[in-house]
Amino acid sequence: MFADGSNSWCVYWDRTGNGVDETDEIVPLFDESSDGAIFQCQPFNGEIPCGYPGNFYSDPILTFPNGPNSPDQPVYFLRVGGANYCWTSDTFRIAEGYQVVYLTEGDWACEQSPCGDATAPAPVTNLDVSVDEECLHVDYSFEHDGANVTSFNVWVRTDPASEWIYATNLEATVRSAGVDVCADGVVQIGVEADNAGMISDMAVASGSTYLRHFSEAGNGAIEFLGGRDIRINLASPPAGDRCEALVWFDLYSGGSFLERILTVDNPEHQLELSFECQLPNSVPNPQCYIVMIDSSTHNGGLITACGLTDTTDMFLVAADDAPGIAREFALAQNYPNPFNPSTTIEFSLPTDASAELAVYNLAGQEVARLLSGNMTAGSHRVTWNGVGQASGMYFYRLQAGTNVLTRKMLLMK
Repeated sequence: MFADGSNSWCVYWDRTGNGVDETDEIVPLFDESSDGAIFQCQPFNGEIPCGYPGNFYSDPILTFPNGPNSPDQPVYFLRVGGANYCWTSDTFRIAEGYQVVYLTEGDWACEQSPCGDATAPAPVTNLDVSVDEECLHVDYSFEHDGANVTSFNVWVRTDPASEWIYATNLEATVRSAGVDVCADGVVQIGVEADNAGMISDMAVASGSTYLRHFSEAGNGAIEFLGGRDIRINLASPPAGDRCEALVWFDLYSGGSFLERILTVDNPEHQLELSFECQLPNSVPNPQCYIVMIDSSTHNGGLITACGLTDTTDMFLVAADDAPGIAREFALAQNYPNPFNPSTTIEFSLPTDASAELAVYNLAGQEVARLLSGNMTAGSHRVTWNGVGQASGMYFYRLQAGTNVLTRKMLLMK
């Protein structure tokens, strides 16, 4: 019935008690959910205060200030304004204490023009949005002289080609605020001045936020510290030094979720770049990876789930045993594959052994010796850089005693 963010509803005091006329005035309302913040007009935003299509109710409950003293009348009416119409309700009396007011279809009248007291406001100016200052949250500010304004409508989008999403409504006196955004890059904020449903042109400005990612430098995303202990390394944020967000790390075994191995929820630790934790005593499949999940906790614990934000490369742990102690002789498929110019090869040995890992071209010629010598039991990982080699198919061969395994890989330049 009413589009999100494009209409406003206001409560008017029927000063003379004789119905709607030019002497009536907008009544400030006290919102108990926001510590008594004063509003003049409220937006329709799909959830609050408009419940569902065809229904109208106030949620959260709104508290009127003290009623007027006798002989003034505690009589009110509602007005819903838009760019091309004005709905006005019949008057109703407000008694002291809790009260529910029912207004049915017959209690409303509609004019096919803006409400008479609504003048289109001027647009906001100097809209500014923060850039990479904080993960999952942008701050914004703007200027407006306050003339003909009952509130400001705020919109957000992370793709300039997508539709705007209604974010929030600000009081007429507010000139700066923030919004949680699950985005890794550009965030556009749009602000409209609203005067009881008469909307100004939208001012638009671009900022940005960021999601955390696993490190690809130094020791990589995962370091094995011995036994079941590992260190998880994250990349540095692009610019910001603030982050109010939970980070979860989930272990997947053989492509299926196994268990949550770490939760970072201490605000003092949310920008650290490495975390130590333990892998479980057993896993059903030796091929594992870790998924990172980000969720905003800005504004006093409000959680906005962002879902999966990054995933480590595959690594090997022992199935049904302590990580790092392999139960079989195994050679994993390299990753990435195809690759250019570097790729990673992982293998495992059931016991200490003299091992050799080499790369061959299609003619059977050895082009690289990646390792040769005594190796301990467990999982191992090496990297081959194919710089100087021609594009094409190659073989890599692992031998330990009488055990031999060979796999193919493709170098594409």
